[in-house]
Amino acid sequence: MFFVIIIISANAVTQSAPGYMNLNDLINKELSLTTPSVESIVNKYKHINEIKNSINQATDYVRILLPPFLVFCSVLCTIIYFYFRKCFYNNCRCKPSWFRPKSLNEYQRRQDIKRRRQIALDQLVNQSTPIYSIA
Repeated sequence: MFFVIIIISANAVTQSAPGYMNLNDLINKELSLTTPSVESIVNKYKHINEIKNSINQATDYVRILLPPFLVFCSVLCTIIYFYFRKCFYNNCRCKPSWFRPKSLNEYQRRQDIKRRRQIALDQLVNQSTPIYSIA
């Protein structure tokens, strides 16, 4: 089977290469010294301009669409990173409450807890006596 594939590919390669009978045949086919007509030069110039215009249009589209796409990707990656980190610190358990909006009572309860902690810390600082005093 392997040899059949090699023979078929070798046959395809030899048929695709142009054949020349002698040096004059090579020169006539490959190095013909005919000057191109003005029409062919104009057609090539038009084709080159069309390619240039399509490249400029693509560049304009990239210039317009790339910044919003990059912003979207960076925001999405940041959100994913935030929740992966949160899940990792919670022993790889995801809580549904992370994805639901909190109620007003929940926010007030959390603010009360923060306020009580701060009051307790302030009282500890005020009641504690310094070990070293500056005389």
